[in-house]
Amino acid sequence: MDRQVRRRCGDPGGGGGKKKKKREKTHPPPAAESTPAPAFDVGRLRHWLRHDAQAEGELLGLYLSTTQTLLAKLAQCAQAEEATRLAATAHEIKGASAYVGAAEMQTLAARVEQAARAGDWQGVREGMEDLEAAFIRVWAQVNQLEGVPASPAGEGGS
Repeated sequence: MDRQVRRRCGDPGGGGGKKKKKREKTHPPPAAESTPAPAFDVGRLRHWLRHDAQAEGELLGLYLSTTQTLLAKLAQCAQAEEATRLAATAHEIKGASAYVGAAEMQTLAARVEQAARAGDWQGVREGMEDLEAAFIRVWAQVNQLEGVPASPAGEGGS
């Protein structure tokens, strides 16, 4: 009976018979050039604002102008090494960024805030550079949206 089972399964006995095909390893296709992550979550913001384009434009315009002012204040505080004011300003940026869904800005502002509280001025400077770069990405993304001011102060709308 053992031989019958082996014959039905393609093995006439003795382990010879049909050889299993080796399974070729499959490799994932090469990744397309990665698209950078959005600077802020437009879908979340639109859902939260119930797709009110005017409110979206006003909120994002206010965010850009306020954050630009706060970044300048951060630079002044860093230059004067005023840790308490710097941490408070970074905290404001963190909260505003969370409000509009700019997660990267929120994370970086938190890092600057923590570095300021720890008196880590090198960490503050590095974090501020990253924060400014992230702000430029947010600004660029906002400027691609319809109905949103082209500049943070609301001048020269698109």
